[in-house]
Amino acid sequence: VGLRFDKESIGGFLIVGLSPRRFIDEEYKRFVEVVAGRLENSVRDTLAYVQQKEQVENLASLNMAKAVFFQNVSHEFRTPLTLMMGNLEEISRESLGGVQGQRMKLVQRNTDRLGKLVNTLLDFSKLEDDRSNQEFLETHLDSFTHELASIFRTAIENAGLEYVIAIERLPETVSVNHDMWEKIVFNLISNAVKYTLA
Repeated sequence: VGLRFDKESIGGFLIVGLSPRRFIDEEYKRFVEVVAGRLENSVRDTLAYVQQKEQVENLASLNMAKAVFFQNVSHEFRTPLTLMMGNLEEISRESLGGVQGQRMKLVQRNTDRLGKLVNTLLDFSKLEDDRSNQEFLETHLDSFTHELASIFRTAIENAGLEYVIAIERLPETVSVNHDMWEKIVFNLISNAVKYTLA
């Protein structure tokens, strides 16, 4: 009996030994066809599983290569960028006025922005590399976020700004990676203060 694992062609054959004591009637033929149909379905399921497994493995390899690429590129950018930022900080201490001062502030802002992007790439590559080791904890996100935001209160009020933390109470806990959430909150507040004072 020919076995079709797809619609295009016959992929194999089922060879069945028939009993010489049993007449080959329509019922016997239907029995053989049922066996062949079950075998076809089993092989199709197996092939689909193998194909899906290969796709998952290929995606995992692609993600790993992507993470390594981002990590390498980020490190290559980071060294010269750090040297540039150091020189810019020294120049900014000098009293530059007029157009030169404005241009220097613009260069510093863009350099800081580029530095944040590089750090984000590094964080992304680290997340991809250590995804299986990420620890997520059931957390009262409202109180945890309030605790993180409160760290900035003294510095912000010393800068002459009013600082109000208004966070709605959440009814349930949330599964959160504390390190990553801390970075998100710190980056948001740091940028808000920085560009408010700029």
